[in-house]
Amino acid sequence: MKKVHLFLIALLITTIAAAQTPQLINYQAVARNNSGQALANQTIKIRISLNAADANSAMTFYSETRTVTTNTLGLFNVQIGASGASSTYGNISNTEWTDGSKTRTIRVELDVNNSGVFTDMGSQQLVSVPFALAANTAVNSTKIGGRTVDAVSAPTNGQVLTWSSAAGKWQPSTIASSAPVFKVFTGQVNNIIASSPNWIFIGQSQDITLNAGQYIGANFSAVLGLNSGTANQVSLCACYQSSGGGTISPFTPTTFMEAPITATRLTFSFSGAVVPGSGTYKVGACVRNNSGVALNGNDYYSGYIQAF
Repeated sequence: MKKVHLFLIALLITTIAAAQTPQLINYQAVARNNSGQALANQTIKIRISLNAADANSAMTFYSETRTVTTNTLGLFNVQIGASGASSTYGNISNTEWTDGSKTRTIRVELDVNNSGVFTDMGSQQLVSVPFALAANTAVNSTKIGGRTVDAVSAPTNGQVLTWSSAAGKWQPSTIASSAPVFKVFTGQVNNIIASSPNWIFIGQSQDITLNAGQYIGANFSAVLGLNSGTANQVSLCACYQSSGGGTISPFTPTTFMEAPITATRLTFSFSGAVVPGSGTYKVGACVRNNSGVALNGNDYYSGYIQAF
């Protein structure tokens, strides 16, 4: 049988970042006889096998056989994985190129007489460029953090991927978005009794429902005064209370406003923010009067509370 030498010219993969990565490997070689002469203008058969091996096993994960015609220099070109092969084994599109634990090689066999008898021309390790197929994971990712992405459920506009412990995969889901809630306050400040260690609402409170992680911010102004004398240790802050009742709590327990109130009416401005957790709350402007003097010369107050 005539001996044939195969001289490898180039082996590369072309990837396209802006579109689906082509699952093809460009292979080019020159077929020569045992005298080193090129097999020019000759129709031959080539069988190419892609193999993977580690310390424990070795396997052929893709193989194809096709007929090619050399040019005047004995040169032929093949796109491994393209249509036109007379027979194939495996699916090159399902190859896990990102698994670095395996050594991958390409094995080439030739049948120059088209007799069905192939001569093994040897194997060569695939390095660097062929592994650019892994760039496909950046275009058509099937895993995030090593965990599978659901490839069956079609996402709809606005959905995001969330992890499903039950399904064991990332799945598209709709996250409830909460539009900002704006509450406006205005009205008369009621008389505020003396010696009250607890926070009380100024005027009417309003209900607000929050999701987990939402915060509420507030800004208020209130005109306070006495008929006579001075009231020290008067504290002002925005407050919240569970809709079912209970303690009225300041938005900022340690940084609220504290000022003396006199017979001269003055405008006091105060603000704050808090993340109370999911639930429905009563919110509003509050005062805590530890002065021992009733605040009975008050006027109007106004402000707003907004939830984000």
